[in-house]
Amino acid sequence: MHEGVWDLGSSITQLTDGGYMVYGLFDAVNWGGCCYTKNAGVRDIIKLNSQGQEQWRKQIDYDDYSTLTYWPYTDIGKSLIQTSQGDLVVIVPGLGHMINVVMMDTTGNVIWSQNLPHLYSWSGYNEILETEYGDLAVIGGSFATFLLLDYYSGSILEQKEYDGLRYAKAIISVDDDFAILGVVNDPENFSNRPLYLLKVSSDGDEIWRRTSEDDTTKPRGALDLILTSDNGYLLFCISDPTPYATLIK
Repeated sequence: MHEGVWDLGSSITQLTDGGYMVYGLFDAVNWGGCCYTKNAGVRDIIKLNSQGQEQWRKQIDYDDYSTLTYWPYTDIGKSLIQTSQGDLVVIVPGLGHMINVVMMDTTGNVIWSQNLPHLYSWSGYNEILETEYGDLAVIGGSFATFLLLDYYSGSILEQKEYDGLRYAKAIISVDDDFAILGVVNDPENFSNRPLYLLKVSSDGDEIWRRTSEDDTTKPRGALDLILTSDNGYLLFCISDPTPYATLIK
């Protein structure tokens, strides 16, 4: 599907018609050995059939109201999902590295875009999902932040921050509530980022939290989270000693 090494996909979701939608960017920028863009209001999607064969591709254009910072590039984005109503929603960082949420139909026509000017995007530490009530839950920010957005407009319905917790990486539904995986900041060692698992209500109110700060294996670098069949949690992260990649039940 690609025509060069910097044609990059960053997210994929299965569609209700059995096919797939790939989200990313053609002709991304190589800066610091990775993949960015200077044109924050443009991304690309590719529609595949159930066999992974390309059916069409389209450029997405949306309004990005963020301003350019000292770092002149932004991430491509992630977390493309199809909602229960059939629409597509994705997180798209702006030039100020603040998050935009874009909703579009399955042909790539933008329905709405919402700039979240106080929700910082860092290294993929953000995610979106549809709630049991049909709204959209978003996590992100330098300090762990939960937002509840209206499905039809993207307007903010609820916003919560959590003292002492930093970058949030993954969010899952747990009945009517949510569980969030992220990292705690260690002011004495920037590379040491212990894990936290946070349980919050449907409105984002904290129910409980667990951290790995006292764990001798040093679980850190939150990667992903799933709910297990026995209503427990499986955390994917990094820990010591090598080979680092770690699952924690």
